[in-house]
Amino acid sequence: MASFMFSGTYSAAKTWVTTFTEGLATELAPRGVVVTALCPGLTHTDFHRRAGIEFMDQAALWLDVDDVVDACLADVRRGKVLSVPGLQYKAFTTMLEVVPRPLNRIISRALR
Repeated sequence: MASFMFSGTYSAAKTWVTTFTEGLATELAPRGVVVTALCPGLTHTDFHRRAGIEFMDQAALWLDVDDVVDACLADVRRGKVLSVPGLQYKAFTTMLEVVPRPLNRIISRALR
Protein backbone atom coordinates (compact mmCIF):
# COMPACT_ATOMS: atom_id res chain seq x y z
CA MET A 1 0.00 0.00 0.00
CA ALA A 2 1.28 3.47 -0.78
CA SER A 3 2.97 4.99 2.24
CA PHE A 4 1.43 8.42 1.63
CA MET A 5 -1.84 7.08 3.06
CA PHE A 6 -0.27 6.98 6.48
CA SER A 7 1.76 10.17 6.34
CA GLY A 8 1.28 12.70 9.08
CA THR A 9 0.44 15.51 6.66
CA TYR A 10 -2.21 13.47 4.86
CA SER A 11 -3.80 12.33 8.13
CA ALA A 12 -3.69 15.84 9.59
CA ALA A 13 -5.36 17.31 6.50
CA LYS A 14 -8.15 14.71 6.64
CA THR A 15 -8.65 15.39 10.35
CA TRP A 16 -8.77 19.14 9.76
CA VAL A 17 -11.39 18.80 6.98
CA THR A 18 -13.53 16.51 9.14
CA THR A 19 -13.35 18.80 12.17
CA PHE A 20 -13.95 21.91 10.05
CA THR A 21 -16.99 20.27 8.43
CA GLU A 22 -18.42 19.32 11.83
CA GLY A 23 -17.99 22.88 13.11
CA LEU A 24 -19.41 24.46 9.97
CA ALA A 25 -22.38 22.07 9.97
CA THR A 26 -23.18 23.00 13.58
CA GLU A 27 -22.83 26.71 12.84
CA LEU A 28 -25.00 26.66 9.71
CA ALA A 29 -27.68 24.15 10.79
CA PRO A 30 -29.96 26.87 12.26
CA ARG A 31 -30.02 28.48 8.81
CA GLY A 32 -31.10 25.23 7.16
CA VAL A 33 -27.74 24.62 5.49
CA VAL A 34 -26.48 21.02 5.35
CA VAL A 35 -22.71 20.52 5.29
CA THR A 36 -21.37 17.06 4.54
CA ALA A 37 -17.80 15.76 4.21
CA LEU A 38 -17.40 12.74 1.96
CA CYS A 39 -14.90 10.17 3.25
CA PRO A 40 -14.94 7.68 0.38
CA GLY A 41 -12.04 5.32 0.95
CA LEU A 42 -10.49 3.68 -2.11
CA THR A 43 -12.71 4.37 -5.12
CA HIS A 44 -12.27 3.16 -8.70
CA THR A 45 -11.30 6.30 -10.65
CA ASP A 46 -8.32 7.30 -12.80
CA PHE A 47 -6.81 9.28 -9.92
CA HIS A 48 -4.41 6.60 -8.67
CA ARG A 49 -3.27 5.52 -12.13
CA ARG A 50 -2.63 9.11 -13.24
CA ALA A 51 -0.77 9.91 -10.03
CA GLY A 52 1.36 6.77 -10.39
CA ILE A 53 0.15 5.44 -7.05
CA GLU A 54 -0.03 1.68 -6.66
CA PHE A 55 -2.15 0.04 -4.00
CA MET A 56 -2.42 -3.55 -2.95
CA ASP A 57 -5.05 -5.26 -5.06
CA GLN A 58 -7.66 -5.93 -2.40
CA ALA A 59 -10.97 -6.02 -4.26
CA ALA A 60 -12.95 -5.80 -1.01
CA LEU A 61 -11.50 -2.37 -0.26
CA TRP A 62 -12.43 -0.72 -3.56
CA LEU A 63 -15.73 1.07 -4.09
CA ASP A 64 -17.54 1.86 -7.32
CA VAL A 65 -17.68 5.60 -8.01
CA ASP A 66 -21.42 5.57 -8.76
CA ASP A 67 -22.12 3.80 -5.46
CA VAL A 68 -20.01 6.39 -3.61
CA VAL A 69 -21.92 9.28 -5.20
CA ASP A 70 -25.31 7.66 -4.50
CA ALA A 71 -24.42 6.98 -0.87
CA CYS A 72 -23.12 10.50 -0.32
CA LEU A 73 -26.18 12.15 -1.85
CA ALA A 74 -28.40 9.96 0.34
CA ASP A 75 -26.41 11.07 3.39
CA VAL A 76 -26.76 14.73 2.37
CA ARG A 77 -30.54 14.27 2.08
CA ARG A 78 -30.52 12.75 5.60
CA GLY A 79 -28.50 15.71 6.90
CA LYS A 80 -25.48 13.59 7.86
CA VAL A 81 -22.32 15.56 8.54
CA LEU A 82 -19.92 12.74 7.61
CA SER A 83 -20.61 10.41 4.71
CA VAL A 84 -18.66 7.15 4.82
CA PRO A 85 -19.81 4.89 1.96
CA GLY A 86 -19.15 1.16 2.06
CA LEU A 87 -19.64 -1.25 4.94
CA GLN A 88 -15.91 -1.95 5.08
CA TYR A 89 -15.14 1.74 5.65
CA LYS A 90 -18.02 2.20 8.11
CA ALA A 91 -16.53 -0.70 10.13
CA PHE A 92 -13.02 0.73 9.85
CA THR A 93 -14.03 4.23 10.99
CA THR A 94 -16.03 2.77 13.88
CA MET A 95 -12.98 0.77 14.92
CA LEU A 96 -10.83 3.91 14.82
CA GLU A 97 -13.25 5.62 17.21
CA VAL A 98 -13.13 2.87 19.84
CA VAL A 99 -9.57 1.55 19.58
CA PRO A 100 -6.95 3.47 21.62
CA ARG A 101 -4.77 5.77 19.50
CA PRO A 102 -1.51 3.92 20.31
CA LEU A 103 -3.06 0.72 18.95
CA ASN A 104 -4.19 2.60 15.83
CA ARG A 105 -0.56 3.63 15.26
CA ILE A 106 0.62 0.03 15.62
CA ILE A 107 -1.98 -1.13 13.10
CA SER A 108 -1.02 1.66 10.68
CA ARG A 109 2.67 0.69 10.90
CA ALA A 110 1.79 -2.94 10.22
CA LEU A 111 -0.15 -1.97 7.08
CA ARG A 112 2.79 -0.13 5.50
